[in-house]
Amino acid sequence: MTQTTGAKLVSIEVYDPPMCCATGVCGPEPDTELLAIRDALLQLEHELPDTVTVARYNLNNDGDKYAQNPEVLNRLREHGVDILPVTLVNGAPVKERSYPTLDELRVYAAR
Repeated sequence: MTQTTGAKLVSIEVYDPPMCCATGVCGPEPDTELLAIRDALLQLEHELPDTVTVARYNLNNDGDKYAQNPEVLNRLREHGVDILPVTLVNGAPVKERSYPTLDELRVYAAR
């Protein structure tokens, strides 16, 4: 893909632990941490639509993505699902065991 703006495209991927649905934001009392990461990722995409791509994977629904990513697969083999969530930026792990904040995501996007 050729970019006309010269801006560097940054890929942010979040590998979630097993959840009941794609985002885990369901049921009568959704987890506030899951609401926060959903909102942070949406905000980042809104702020930087031409420079950031965001993907989020749920172990229950997207197991093939975990198996196809050596960084994530090795961490799962070594630590089990307790290592999740794992956040990758341009394929490199930047955070494990908790979700990044919006401020952290902005820093990652500036790389």
